[in-house]
Amino acid sequence: EDGVEQPSAIDDFVTQAESHIADADLVEIAQVQAEVLGADGVIKQIGSLSLPLPLFNVYLSEAEGWSYRLLDALSAWSENLEEAQPEMVNAWAHSLAGSSATVGFMVLSDLARKLEHALLHVAPQPRGIAQQVRCFVHAVQDIRSMLHQFAAGVLPSGNSDVLAQLQSILDQDV
Repeated sequence: EDGVEQPSAIDDFVTQAESHIADADLVEIAQVQAEVLGADGVIKQIGSLSLPLPLFNVYLSEAEGWSYRLLDALSAWSENLEEAQPEMVNAWAHSLAGSSATVGFMVLSDLARKLEHALLHVAPQPRGIAQQVRCFVHAVQDIRSMLHQFAAGVLPSGNSDVLAQLQSILDQDV
């Protein structure tokens, strides 16, 4: 009362909670780690990357699906250039870039991000341009190749030619 705050019930609760957290049982920490790592704690080593096996499996499954749909849509576009850019291609490239970054697969993330930006850059065009669409298809073929290498336990290097071609599309006025 004289300008001095008295501890509230919330303050008491926070103090008790902090005490319990500070005294956490190492067994509980190990159990949480086991859940994060997967039931058996198996780690998949790919080059310098160490991933819990469940994360590796989920990433590959999702990335394979996105890359397949992306390649399918872009290949279909290459046969029907009079049409506008297919829906969802930006979203699939974005998902590949983000999920690859999450697992540390930066080479693939960088390529997918550059592809995403190039697709966004040309999206206002009313129809496809053969050279651009060929470049997009080639980029996705590279992404799929990198995913297959990754699945085999190899951390692939990037293709600077494809990145340069995508950059040249970004440098063009549309």
